[in-house]
Order: sequence, then C-alpha cells, then structure tokens
Amino acid sequence: MRRQKEYSWRHAKAVSGGLVRAARRNELLGELLKIGPADVYAGCLDFAIRSGSQKARGYASHLFREIFGTWPRPQDRSEPKALPDFLIELWVAGRKPKRGRA
Repeated sequence: MRRQKEYSWRHAKAVSGGLVRAARRNELLGELLKIGPADVYAGCLDFAIRSGSQKARGYASHLFREIFGTWPRPQDRSEPKALPDFLIELWVAGRKPKRGRA
C-alpha cells in the first residue's frame, strides 16, 4: 500500500505544522499552475524587480524553475506583470530557510 504524496487540506490541518505547510504549498502550486507559464514568469520577473535584485531575469528564472521544474522557454518570457493575490510573494515566503540561517 502506497502513501499519497499530496495531502488534502482536511487531513493536513489535523496534523502537525509540517503537513499544514506542505498542504498550503500544494494548494498554492495548483493555483500557479492554473495561471500558466507565461503569466507566472511575468509575475516572477515583476517580483524580482520589485525586490531589488540586480540580476532580476536570473532570479525570475530560478523562481520559475522551482514552480514548474524546468527553465522557462523563450515563449514563456514576457514583460513584468504582477499576479493577483500576491501568489509569487506567498510562494517565496513559504520556502524553507537554508541551513544555518534563521
């Protein structure tokens, strides 16, 4: 018998904080996948520019790769445009800190 990789919100809410975090992340990932790669890349680029990154296109590409698992294709690259409901900001805030930090 195999365990399910994704937990529904109802099951994860009753368990410890780690599963709640994973459930929220899966929910957010579903919303980002519905929006589509071109709009998500535009949102990533907008976030990278607003956060003051000197290499905004590279940072946006790495965020895109975290979400979709692949580098953005040329047809996915577009002008910066903010996404509704702060989806990219929520994605970045939900990342686990690197070892040795906070």
